[in-house]
Amino acid sequence: MFKERFAKMEEYGEDWDDKPNDMLMWLMSEAKGVERSVDGVARRLLFINFASIHTTSLTLTQVLYRLLANPEYIKPLRDEVDAVITEEGWTKAGIDKMHKIDSFLRETQRLDGLGLVTMRRLALRPFTFSNGVTVPAGTLIAIPTNATHRDESIYSNADKFDGFRFARLRGSKEDTVTSRYQTVSTSSENLSFGLGRHTW
Repeated sequence: MFKERFAKMEEYGEDWDDKPNDMLMWLMSEAKGVERSVDGVARRLLFINFASIHTTSLTLTQVLYRLLANPEYIKPLRDEVDAVITEEGWTKAGIDKMHKIDSFLRETQRLDGLGLVTMRRLALRPFTFSNGVTVPAGTLIAIPTNATHRDESIYSNADKFDGFRFARLRGSKEDTVTSRYQTVSTSSENLSFGLGRHTW
């Protein structure tokens, strides 16, 4: 498959009639220099698979554990899905209206994240933060995600699972940004995906 696609790229350039529109083609199109090879693209694809598949499967596993531990959420979640699908069908607009599902996912990520810390970085040279703290070269630093997600000054009853915590906050007076309480929204209070340009 790789060789066939590279041959078409060689023959037709970057565009042809039946050019596939998939991740493999995107990676092949973006590859430059020595990376524009079967081995180079395969390495990139494996890296992406490693970074995405295990995180998604671990999160989904935690969601299932939370549902089993809290069966009172099953009916309201199912009712929301039934109502939205009846109205919208299986569309992006429909999925965007599933606030309880989204809230349940975010609350699960908040309490059962993929690690205690995120955004690990190694200082390659001494670095001074804006508050004057300096870290020497070779220092490993990270953001305390788990501690942030369990901080009582940010979340009331922070250690208690509340599957609809964020569904209630959506549309509240604290919700000044429409998407602020969605699972995928990052902030200094929701670090599951990192923050800023370090968001994954």
